[in-house]
Amino acid sequence: MKKIFALTLSILSAQAAAGCAYISESLEKPALFHPRREYVATPAMAGLKAEEVFILSGGFKIHGWFFQGRRGALSIVYLHGNAENISHALGLVQMFQPSGMNILLVDYRGYGHSQGAPSADGIVEDAVAAVDWMKARQNTPAERVALWGRSLGAAAALGATEKRPGLAGIIVESGFISLKKIAAHHMPRLPSFFVRDKLDNLAIISSLPIPKLIIHGKRDQVIPYSHGVELYEKAMAPKEFYPVAEAGHNDVIIKAADYRKRIYAWLSKL
Repeated sequence: MKKIFALTLSILSAQAAAGCAYISESLEKPALFHPRREYVATPAMAGLKAEEVFILSGGFKIHGWFFQGRRGALSIVYLHGNAENISHALGLVQMFQPSGMNILLVDYRGYGHSQGAPSADGIVEDAVAAVDWMKARQNTPAERVALWGRSLGAAAALGATEKRPGLAGIIVESGFISLKKIAAHHMPRLPSFFVRDKLDNLAIISSLPIPKLIIHGKRDQVIPYSHGVELYEKAMAPKEFYPVAEAGHNDVIIKAADYRKRIYAWLSKL
């Protein structure tokens, strides 16, 4: 009888755990991801020449724009924030492509023209696929590929560096400590077990040996400035911190007077 009771209890516990995981994932996706399908501009509208690419990632075709630079120059994979898509990063391409760098903008599954629906694991898988595409494009070695992630994209970029070691470096712009921490900030009444232990940026950055540039607006109310500070403090060297005094979450590139100069100087050292 005791064995039957113990077996029944273990089955119920497993079912409860599975139920919590299902509820967690069901809550996580609409709470965390806000896919943006419509473009606000095109490369042609921005006076840029782009190659349209589709990259296979986990059974989905994810869409991107590739901007050819000089052969042998640094290659950058840029991963955008939430409620954005690649069209929101065209200003950044205008700013940095004249330096000769190769730049790939890519949309996660469910964003822009990419297939599928986003998930915590999915955005990392998409970032890895983008890195692999960039490396294969011109037989580019890993040490000539850098990742640049903004907000949600910072988590995708950090996840990819863990799976593809040896990259040139990573820019973490307006990044959060972990999915649990940012969920607790925006939904303090939500029990912590409803948020899966995913996108732990702090754990990754603390053991990541490649060069890191961490950028954060001091007036960021979406991802508090304290997240950027802690990511920098716990990051393994080499590292550099670039706080932007007057910037919030979405206007760092506007409020930072030396944005291009500061970032280009860092990229030039890779």
